[in-house]
Amino acid sequence: MNPGLKSLGVVWCRSETCSEACVNIARPVCDSLGIKLIEATVDNTTAVLEAAQSIVARGVDAIWVGGDNVVEMSIAMVIKAADAGGIPVFTNNVDHVKVGSFFSLGANYIDVGKRIGNIAADILEGKKPSEIPVENVVPEKLEVNEALTGKFSKNWKVSN
Repeated sequence: MNPGLKSLGVVWCRSETCSEACVNIARPVCDSLGIKLIEATVDNTTAVLEAAQSIVARGVDAIWVGGDNVVEMSIAMVIKAADAGGIPVFTNNVDHVKVGSFFSLGANYIDVGKRIGNIAADILEGKKPSEIPVENVVPEKLEVNEALTGKFSKNWKVSN
């Protein structure tokens, strides 16, 4: 998506176990790709803007928002800081494209809901839960903010 990406910023809440897990996965992945992961931790939503501004000031090429509920509640603040620095934001919540992220790759919750609804229907029709195989039901969906493609097309190649 951006072969020249050298540094990536992430704001995350240290009390969010899911967020910590995402960052723990991102660290070695970024390292293996030669990308420096610049982290800023927060304790609450009021600290998100300042944290995002601090990583922008450190010269990151983009900001990534993982599955962090605290940061997601303040996504507008992350996007505001990134816009001021002229860098894109990408997330794992496809709805963030509607509020200014450049692109988002995440679960297609409509498809997840349909699949879970079918499983529930099977159970209501008499199928035993023990007969239903365990599966990872998280179909991914890529959303691109077409309004921003011109702004970032020099370094970022994204297609829906």
